[in-house]
Amino acid sequence: MITSLKNKMVQRAKRLRDSRKFRRTESCVFVEGYEENKQAVYYGWRCFFQMSADEDFCERSQEQSYFSSNEVMQELCKKSTPSVIGVYESPEKKPDSVWSQKTLFVFDEIEKPGNLGAILRTAAATNHRSFVAVKNTVDLLNPQVIRNSLGHSLGVQCDYLERDEILSKAKEHGYELVLLDANLGVDLFEFKRSEDQKYLFVIGREHEGIHKSWYHHDHRSIKIPMDKSVDSLNVSVATAVLFYQLRN
Repeated sequence: MITSLKNKMVQRAKRLRDSRKFRRTESCVFVEGYEENKQAVYYGWRCFFQMSADEDFCERSQEQSYFSSNEVMQELCKKSTPSVIGVYESPEKKPDSVWSQKTLFVFDEIEKPGNLGAILRTAAATNHRSFVAVKNTVDLLNPQVIRNSLGHSLGVQCDYLERDEILSKAKEHGYELVLLDANLGVDLFEFKRSEDQKYLFVIGREHEGIHKSWYHHDHRSIKIPMDKSVDSLNVSVATAVLFYQLRN
């Protein structure tokens, strides 16, 4: 039974939970919650260890699970009722596999983990798995993003690049740039796509929307029709509408 907060596994888990840089350096992630840990295994992440104060879970788990004290779990968990945490190594990813997709989405500095998690949960529901993110976007491996996506953020692939790098790759791979705007552009439900064309949809951050630099390049803008009493939708809601419409 793990009881010490100074235990090496406890310290490693806390560092992965709190440090984006450490997660990237180690290619590892901290996962909290029963469903979230289940999804980590489902999406091919290799489990280093799990910890829980639920002795029955530890006995049932097919992973390396350690029975831990309530004090340890309360130190590690953000949820009010601690359940299970796991530390996982990222599955191997193919170079440039993101840019082989016909439809791609850019997260342009989305900053709230709750919003990004909700977006990625909807992405899983609509089978959108490939993304690009401007470098200041919240980390897809942030524990709160994982929690709000119910673990489905672990099933996507994402490149973090600067805006000019994204534009360069989009041109190289033949993507048409499409901006999801709150006010300007073609009605989303009237937007026409060509079967042989690749599309890069840009989704802006909370409050400010899409960075103005995108508008300096060849693009089309689309908007979601709304009653005039409403000036915008939450970014996770707007993106959900986009995801579902693109399935049609």
